[in-house]
Amino acid sequence: MPEAIAYELAKKQKEISVAEFFERNKHILGFGNPTRALITSVKEGVDNSLTKDMPIVIEDNSVVKIEKIGDLIDQKMKEIKPESLKNGQLERLKISGLKTLCFNRENLTLELKEISTLFRHKVNSDIYRVTLKGNRYADLTDYHSIFGFRDGRIKPMKTSELKEGDYLVVPNGKWDTPLILEIDLLEELLKLTPQETEKIGIYGINKIFLDIREQLLAILPYNKKYRINDFRKCDRIPFNILREITVDRRIFDHCTVDFKFGKHKIKTKIPITKDLAEFLGIYIAEGSISGGHKVNLSFGSHEKDLTTYVKNLFKAVWDQKATIAKAHHTAVNVVINSTILAFILKKIFEVGNKANTKRIPKFVFNFPVNYREKFLMAYLAGDGYPSKEIFSCMEKQETLTKIQVERITLATASKDLCSDLFYLLSSIGIDCTFDVNKPETRILLGKKANFSDSYILYIYIKQGISDLHKMPLSGIVENNKDSKLQYSINYNNQTQITVLHALKLQKNEYLSLTEVGEKLAHSQIGLLKVKNIEKINYDGEWVYDISVPGEENFMSGLGPIACHNSLDACEESGILPDIYVEVKNPTEEECIVIVEDNGPGIIKQQIPHIFARLLYGSRFHAVRQSRGQQGIGISAVVLYGQLTTGKHAKIISKIEENQPAVLVELAIDTNKNRGEIQHQEITHWDKPSGTRIEVSLNADYKRGKRFVYDYLQSTSIVNPHARIVFKEADGTEHLFERTADILPKKSEEIRPHPYGIELGTLIKMSKETKARKLASFLKNDFSSMGDRTANAVCDEAKLDRNLNPADMSREQFLFLYQAFKKVKIMAPPTECLSPIGETLIRRSLKSETQEISPEFIFTASRPASVFSGNPFQVEVGIVYGGNLPKDKPVKILRFANRIPLLYQQGDCAVTTAIASIDWRRYGLDQPSGTGIPIGPAIFLTHIASTQIPYTSESKEAIADVEEIENEIKLAFREVARKVQMHINKKVRRVKTREKFDLITKILPEIAKKSAHMLNKPVPSLEKVITRIMDVVWIEDLVEYEKVRGKQVQTKLDVNNPKGQTESGGWIAKSTIMVVNYKGKPQKFSLYALFPKNATVGEVKPKPTKITDTYIKWSLESIDPTDKIDLFFELAGLNKGDFDENDLYVQNINPTYVIGADKWEGE
Repeated sequence: MPEAIAYELAKKQKEISVAEFFERNKHILGFGNPTRALITSVKEGVDNSLTKDMPIVIEDNSVVKIEKIGDLIDQKMKEIKPESLKNGQLERLKISGLKTLCFNRENLTLELKEISTLFRHKVNSDIYRVTLKGNRYADLTDYHSIFGFRDGRIKPMKTSELKEGDYLVVPNGKWDTPLILEIDLLEELLKLTPQETEKIGIYGINKIFLDIREQLLAILPYNKKYRINDFRKCDRIPFNILREITVDRRIFDHCTVDFKFGKHKIKTKIPITKDLAEFLGIYIAEGSISGGHKVNLSFGSHEKDLTTYVKNLFKAVWDQKATIAKAHHTAVNVVINSTILAFILKKIFEVGNKANTKRIPKFVFNFPVNYREKFLMAYLAGDGYPSKEIFSCMEKQETLTKIQVERITLATASKDLCSDLFYLLSSIGIDCTFDVNKPETRILLGKKANFSDSYILYIYIKQGISDLHKMPLSGIVENNKDSKLQYSINYNNQTQITVLHALKLQKNEYLSLTEVGEKLAHSQIGLLKVKNIEKINYDGEWVYDISVPGEENFMSGLGPIACHNSLDACEESGILPDIYVEVKNPTEEECIVIVEDNGPGIIKQQIPHIFARLLYGSRFHAVRQSRGQQGIGISAVVLYGQLTTGKHAKIISKIEENQPAVLVELAIDTNKNRGEIQHQEITHWDKPSGTRIEVSLNADYKRGKRFVYDYLQSTSIVNPHARIVFKEADGTEHLFERTADILPKKSEEIRPHPYGIELGTLIKMSKETKARKLASFLKNDFSSMGDRTANAVCDEAKLDRNLNPADMSREQFLFLYQAFKKVKIMAPPTECLSPIGETLIRRSLKSETQEISPEFIFTASRPASVFSGNPFQVEVGIVYGGNLPKDKPVKILRFANRIPLLYQQGDCAVTTAIASIDWRRYGLDQPSGTGIPIGPAIFLTHIASTQIPYTSESKEAIADVEEIENEIKLAFREVARKVQMHINKKVRRVKTREKFDLITKILPEIAKKSAHMLNKPVPSLEKVITRIMDVVWIEDLVEYEKVRGKQVQTKLDVNNPKGQTESGGWIAKSTIMVVNYKGKPQKFSLYALFPKNATVGEVKPKPTKITDTYIKWSLESIDPTDKIDLFFELAGLNKGDFDENDLYVQNINPTYVIGADKWEGE
């Protein structure tokens, strides 16, 4: 039998073409743009990275500034040693106290959020520059995710998936920063080194001299204590003394600072005013520092009004008198010789000195929005065009919108300043674009002059004309009734609409916006088209990334852009899998991994193809649920072992008990993608059949062994039919015993669904079909396509249904492809899925959490659903109580097609869905109402699908797919309600029991003593107890009976849905006691729920109704204090699968019932 199965499986094996491989796996394997299609190796999830020079918004100690991501991370990792991973290829540093700009994925607002982790890793892929319309850009690794708009949704997309014309997310609206109302100059000077501030003094100290005299004496050496008199005489103390004394620095608020013998003292508190904003703006445009003391601003000789204005700013801000000096016949300078002012501008405001090093001064991003605009206007008055009109508005204290031009143009030689301006303009809600003028040589006054790169910015005063204020029509606008717009769409190929125009048409009911369109139109983000994607040279050693919990996105780029953050063979042959895993650790760097199974084995001829040939397999071509999707798994392991250790893999295979096993030593010819047999021999193996592989590879066993254990334990939870043994390097063995003796439902292959097909695939299918008519092609080669749907598609595409698919042109296929999207087509069948089932999930969780002793376990399964033509089903479970910690976030277990997902939890749709639920409603702690809840619980999620949308080729997280997230939320809300009801029921039962015990203990004693005193018989207390209790009490008990040698019916084996009998098993016996403690007779209906896979046996009394999920009794009349017993049996379950009744009542007020909830219907 195994031999026949092995040959049958061999027939299914076939080579996977590269084209098919990429097409099927484009969302996880780097396929997006055919010119840049890449096959990537398995990478860790944190490998999504930016190049060193990419700007990023950083808030550090409430001060907001623009920093290069590489400089920031390099500096932090210099200060604090990072954790080294992947043999030094990756470094990670957990931090606190830093924030960055990101967008809230729920309401699309901009905010500064906490950064949790910094990453850098060695460059391991090509670098691409993604340029948007308007020329803002980001330099990214090919596998970095970036947020865009596609398929009517805002979602992360990898660089390798992008193509020209895609829309990416950028800021579009004012964003708040912590406001600074004044600059504490002493505090800022203390951040510098003592060497830098050595010659600076604090003046005006006589008023506070007595307050600090004793401390000054204490720090002065004995032979210099005389200086105390000098301090008082000169009304000055050296600034560095402030580093040694302990004093409330507010006593220096009236003081000034200056260099020794200086004449231009500056106050210790610099207020944030419009004058300061304007001074800094004009300085960045026209200012320079020379000789360490000369602050100079240069203007044209025709700019007399501006020159006078700037001179007055010196007086208003610094209380210092500047002079106007003629530079030459076309230029004048506003000059002041002030060493302290030059020092403060350079060291405190960090303005930069030369034209190509200038930056927006420190603190400007913390100015109020109107002062940020004043800074910008002053800068533009110096460097912008038309400068005359801009200065006129500034002088009149008007806003930028008063300038009578559509856009302002400016030029700067500083790339950093260009980037800073982009972010500053973004912070006040103004859009801009830029161009770069390349270096050139010009002749000036008869001499050659070399000019470096210059950056030309275009600032849009009339924001309505900016591309940032436009939205794509597709996925945003629906039900358009405006004839002009429709004409432009049909004949002018219009693809966008301005936000204002869309809202105006919506208000007049000419169109409607989709939900995301409505949200986008009123949000703080916008969408810009991808203009170009090109591979660039990058000579940096590292690339960089950050993690922002909750949002997992951050704004970065030159111009901000939103960047993101062996069982099958046994099952197919009908054999319950026994898996053996062993890890040996012969050296510190090398591990030997051994995996054995008891499957049907692999025929000798197939061994080189299966274990040493990438893109080869039997499941890739099939539209059905399976663990493997790509055909690279085991061969990639063999290749990795070969590359890291130079050793060959050893495979043993046996296909029949009475045949010998074959031992093959394999290598991979990487040029030909073919296996090379290094050695082959017949050997003895005491297994009836199966496969064994042994691979040597470089690995960190010390750190990794725990993850191996976690992975295998998690695998056993979602594969309850498998028995797994894990042997550690020190000989310790762990057994994960199977909890089910039946195999999962076998997933059936289905035909492709029209919604999930691509144009190229459609053309390819037409060449391979046997159908000679288009209608037959649609009905026979696609799922969910009957006569009516096929005709509707042909009509929509305006194609003859009798057309031969082989004769169709590409244009006709395009019409057909577009028609698929417009016609409503029934969801695909779900026979292709193989969910675990609520009972088996509960059984596995119970088995693996025995040490925790949980209070209860609840599970829920959602009906199958569809995304992009791919069927999927969500199953969840919650383990609650026991020894689980109450003050820590719940533990999340994530699975996809029975595979554990151990990493990238924060970037997974499962985590996003869980975090979006308000768990406070269900009794768990969740301080902000969002995020991972806190409490003694474990959350399990399993997603079964024909095509799991992983975020990367490493298959560690599920992509942000709206349909999947919604189903996860619905499933968890369902099971959370069960948790809540259980807790409420338990609390009510305990309170009522205490009340009942108290009454039945005290009342009889009172009655007995009263009767004795009155010399009368003891009265009956039943009516009194009933009047006090005033409830219907329902109590239940579940017991199990082991049946030996008796035929027991079961329905749990989904491969035999009609049920079959097996010898022996467990019978669950449930007894329900109902007592009426109310004053009147009670009549109501009682429902008892049971697992779908169980078979109902004996039921007493006779029920009103039995379905696949519940038993209903109509209880006619229960008199006060009367009791009625109900009983039923269930077969087909293991002991413990059903240990608590789920009871509901109808036609009675549920508040009077203890032990059951209100029946809400089926």
